[in-house]
Amino acid sequence: MPRKIVKGTTENLNMLRDKVNYIGFELEKVPEFLKEFEPLNYRVPKVYDETTYKVYKYVKIKDIEILITPKDRLDELSERYKLASPLFTYMKPETNEDIEKYAYFLKMINQTRKSDIENIEKEQK
Repeated sequence: MPRKIVKGTTENLNMLRDKVNYIGFELEKVPEFLKEFEPLNYRVPKVYDETTYKVYKYVKIKDIEILITPKDRLDELSERYKLASPLFTYMKPETNEDIEKYAYFLKMINQTRKSDIENIEKEQK
Protein backbone atom coordinates (compact mmCIF):
# COMPACT_ATOMS: atom_id res chain seq x y z
CA MET A 1 0.00 0.00 0.00
CA PRO A 2 1.53 3.38 -0.97
CA ARG A 3 2.33 5.82 1.81
CA LYS A 4 0.07 8.81 2.04
CA ILE A 5 1.92 12.12 2.12
CA VAL A 6 0.53 14.39 4.81
CA LYS A 7 0.48 18.09 3.99
CA GLY A 8 3.05 19.98 6.03
CA THR A 9 5.05 16.88 6.99
CA THR A 10 8.30 18.19 5.47
CA GLU A 11 7.85 21.55 7.17
CA ASN A 12 7.16 19.86 10.53
CA LEU A 13 10.18 17.59 10.08
CA ASN A 14 12.42 20.58 9.31
CA MET A 15 11.15 22.42 12.40
CA LEU A 16 11.80 19.32 14.51
CA ARG A 17 15.34 18.98 13.13
CA ASP A 18 15.98 22.68 13.81
CA LYS A 19 14.96 22.25 17.46
CA VAL A 20 16.99 19.07 17.87
CA ASN A 21 20.07 20.72 16.36
CA TYR A 22 19.61 23.77 18.56
CA ILE A 23 19.72 21.70 21.76
CA GLY A 24 22.68 19.72 20.42
CA PHE A 25 21.09 16.31 19.83
CA GLU A 26 21.58 13.94 16.97
CA LEU A 27 18.51 11.75 16.58
CA GLU A 28 20.53 8.94 15.04
CA LYS A 29 23.22 8.94 17.74
CA VAL A 30 22.60 8.89 21.48
CA PRO A 31 25.29 10.87 23.33
CA GLU A 32 27.50 8.70 25.55
CA PHE A 33 27.00 10.87 28.62
CA LEU A 34 23.28 10.06 28.54
CA LYS A 35 24.01 6.33 28.60
CA GLU A 36 25.96 6.69 31.85
CA PHE A 37 22.98 6.11 34.10
CA GLU A 38 22.77 4.65 37.57
CA PRO A 39 19.34 3.75 38.92
CA LEU A 40 17.97 6.23 41.39
CA ASN A 41 18.62 5.55 45.02
CA TYR A 42 15.95 7.96 46.18
CA ARG A 43 13.28 7.51 48.77
CA VAL A 44 10.39 9.90 49.00
CA PRO A 45 10.23 11.47 52.47
CA LYS A 46 7.15 10.53 54.47
CA VAL A 47 6.35 14.21 54.86
CA TYR A 48 6.64 15.73 51.43
CA ASP A 49 4.89 18.89 50.37
CA GLU A 50 4.67 19.00 46.57
CA THR A 51 3.04 22.43 46.64
CA THR A 52 6.21 24.08 47.92
CA TYR A 53 8.65 25.17 45.25
CA LYS A 54 12.31 25.52 46.08
CA VAL A 55 15.13 27.43 44.46
CA TYR A 56 18.36 25.52 43.95
CA LYS A 57 21.85 26.61 43.01
CA TYR A 58 23.00 26.62 39.40
CA VAL A 59 23.71 23.14 38.06
CA LYS A 60 25.44 22.53 34.74
CA ILE A 61 23.15 20.93 32.17
CA LYS A 62 25.54 18.01 31.68
CA ASP A 63 25.24 17.20 35.40
CA ILE A 64 21.46 16.83 35.31
CA GLU A 65 20.01 13.34 34.89
CA ILE A 66 16.86 13.54 32.80
CA LEU A 67 14.23 10.94 33.58
CA ILE A 68 10.87 10.57 31.87
CA THR A 69 7.88 8.97 33.50
CA PRO A 70 4.51 8.06 32.01
CA LYS A 71 2.82 9.26 35.18
CA ASP A 72 1.18 12.64 35.60
CA ARG A 73 2.85 15.27 37.77
CA LEU A 74 -0.08 15.07 40.19
CA ASP A 75 0.46 11.35 40.80
CA GLU A 76 2.35 10.13 43.86
CA LEU A 77 6.05 10.97 43.70
CA SER A 78 7.04 7.41 44.62
CA GLU A 79 4.99 6.07 41.69
CA ARG A 80 6.55 8.58 39.30
CA TYR A 81 10.09 7.60 40.35
CA LYS A 82 9.30 3.89 40.19
CA LEU A 83 8.23 4.14 36.53
CA ALA A 84 10.84 6.71 35.46
CA SER A 85 13.27 5.82 32.67
CA PRO A 86 16.44 7.62 31.60
CA LEU A 87 16.16 9.88 28.55
CA PHE A 88 18.41 7.71 26.35
CA THR A 89 15.85 4.86 26.45
CA TYR A 90 13.52 7.18 24.52
CA MET A 91 16.09 7.94 21.83
CA LYS A 92 16.88 4.52 20.35
CA PRO A 93 13.92 2.73 18.72
CA GLU A 94 14.82 -0.98 18.72
CA THR A 95 11.72 -2.74 20.10
CA ASN A 96 8.01 -1.91 19.82
CA GLU A 97 8.07 -0.35 23.28
CA ASP A 98 11.11 1.70 22.28
CA ILE A 99 9.34 2.90 19.13
CA GLU A 100 6.48 4.23 21.29
CA LYS A 101 8.99 5.96 23.58
CA TYR A 102 10.82 7.40 20.55
CA ALA A 103 7.55 8.77 19.15
CA TYR A 104 6.79 10.32 22.55
CA PHE A 105 10.30 11.85 22.63
CA LEU A 106 9.81 13.39 19.18
CA LYS A 107 6.41 14.71 20.25
CA MET A 108 8.00 16.36 23.32
CA ILE A 109 10.64 18.03 21.17
CA ASN A 110 8.04 19.13 18.65
CA GLN A 111 5.99 20.78 21.44
CA THR A 112 9.05 22.56 22.84
CA ARG A 113 9.46 26.16 21.79
CA LYS A 114 12.93 27.35 20.91
CA SER A 115 12.14 30.70 22.55
CA ASP A 116 11.59 28.92 25.91
CA ILE A 117 15.05 27.35 25.69
CA GLU A 118 16.57 30.72 24.80
CA ASN A 119 14.85 32.30 27.83
CA ILE A 120 16.34 29.63 30.12
CA GLU A 121 19.77 30.32 28.66
CA LYS A 122 19.35 34.05 29.35
CA GLU A 123 18.23 33.41 32.94
CA GLN A 124 21.20 31.14 33.59
CA LYS A 125 23.65 33.75 32.30
